[in-house]
Amino acid sequence: MMEGDVSLPMFAIDELVGEHPHQIPAEVLHKAYEKFIIGQPRFNATLFRFVVKRLGRSGDHFAVDHATDLLMERPELTPAVADYIHSLADPLPWSPLYARC
Repeated sequence: MMEGDVSLPMFAIDELVGEHPHQIPAEVLHKAYEKFIIGQPRFNATLFRFVVKRLGRSGDHFAVDHATDLLMERPELTPAVADYIHSLADPLPWSPLYARC
């Protein structure tokens, strides 16, 4: 864990996941990303990876721009962000990461 990272209690993750962990509604993932990742003073890398993995599995581009922007300050997230983008059907128009290449 990086300095300043904060853990999210498992009960909070369980509440987000509910009874069907592979069928998390997009709006729940979006709210989790907005509430626990964007603009948080203490970043939770574990939760970030959890959410972007599920967004990627569902083909949801919601966090692409923010996730790629995070790479400048958190390069250790590169594998998670690359996996997320790779899992999307058509990542190129959505990703500033590709636009910078």
